[in-house]
Formats: sequence, C-alpha cells, structure tokens
Amino acid sequence: MRICKYCFRGFETQHLWHLIRPPLLCRTCYEQLEWHHRIENWHGIKIESLLDYGPTFQKMIYQLKANLDIELAPVFLNQHVPYLKLKYSQFTLVLAPTHEHDITLRGFHPLIEIYQSLNLPMMTLFEKNRPYRQAEQHGSDRQQIQNVIILKKGVTIPQQILLVDDVMTTGETIKAMINLLKPRRPQQLKILVLARKKQEKIEITTDIKNDKIRNWKQQTWHG
Repeated sequence: MRICKYCFRGFETQHLWHLIRPPLLCRTCYEQLEWHHRIENWHGIKIESLLDYGPTFQKMIYQLKANLDIELAPVFLNQHVPYLKLKYSQFTLVLAPTHEHDITLRGFHPLIEIYQSLNLPMMTLFEKNRPYRQAEQHGSDRQQIQNVIILKKGVTIPQQILLVDDVMTTGETIKAMINLLKPRRPQQLKILVLARKKQEKIEITTDIKNDKIRNWKQQTWHG
C-alpha cells in the first residue's frame, strides 16, 4: 500500500514497471493531470513539455510553491526520469531564475527540487535584479521580464544547455534567457518545461512515436 502525495489516499501499485519507478500519485490524481507530451520548434529551438497547463497542475504547483509542500516536487517527473535522463545525459540543466528573497522565504528552490531526480549537472546562470513574479503580471507587462533577468557575473557557460522551468505561458521568461545566452554561442540549446499553456499553433518538428528512445517514455497507469 502506497500513499498518494497529493490526496493522501492509499492505493495499490498495478504494474511491474512500478517496482522500478514506484508511483507517487494515485491513479485518480495522476489522470487528472493533463498529460500531453510534446516536442516542438519554438523560435528555432526545440522545446519539450509534458503537460498542458490545466487546473489540476495549477493547483499542484501552487501547493508546492505557495504552500511550501516540498513533497510534491518529484511527482511531475517521476515516471519520465529514465527517458529524460537518457535523452539529456550530455546536457547541463540551467534553471530559470528565482529571486533570492523568494528562495529564502520558502527555504528551498522549487526547480532544484523538481529536477534533481534527473541527477544531471545543474547551474543557475541567471538572477533577477529585483523581486518580480511573472505570474502576477498581465498582458504587455510580462515583457518587462526582459529588464529583470540578468546573467550572473563570472559564470562559465556550458556548451550543451537545457533551459528548465516549471511553466511556460507567454514564453517571455524563456525568451529573456535565450537572448542572454545566444551571444555566448553554446553548441546546443534546448528547453524543457513541465507544463505549457495552449496558445497559437506551433510547428511540430518531432513525432514522439518515432523517437528512438521511446521505450524510455512515460509509463502510465495504463501500461
């Protein structure tokens, strides 16, 4: 018997796969998340996302970040870890910036807690020059993030970069990071986010069904 990290109900595991990657959510909570694994071309850069930015995800990420429920951090990547770890084994994870004041208040860095299960090199190349929360901005105000995110002084830029964040809505935060990195000419630059908000049509450049390492993809409750 396992305990769901979101609803706290007990549940039984159902697959041999669960002996390797024990589920952290019960079937009901897992299926309420809107899983929609996509790999797309966004402004010439590959972006991979796992979920749609739906109501259950919004509640869970709020519970993690605002209510300080650190136990929820690993639930989003849990079933994807083998696939992502293999695919991005040569990359350094570069975290979207969080203001030091917010990290101090929480007592942890949400992105570190979410992505540390991949056990890949991780760096914080960026910082915010003032407290600023993109989720609290509206419309064109979100573009102000371009003036808030700066590259840390004296950092060494890795050659294989995977930019990671929890949510992508307008993409302004990711754009700001890309604009700071492009003059440094990394060999590879890709993006991984947990969830994306549905917006305009974007050119899909990769068919996941034909991915050479599809056997490492998410193993759902349905097997």
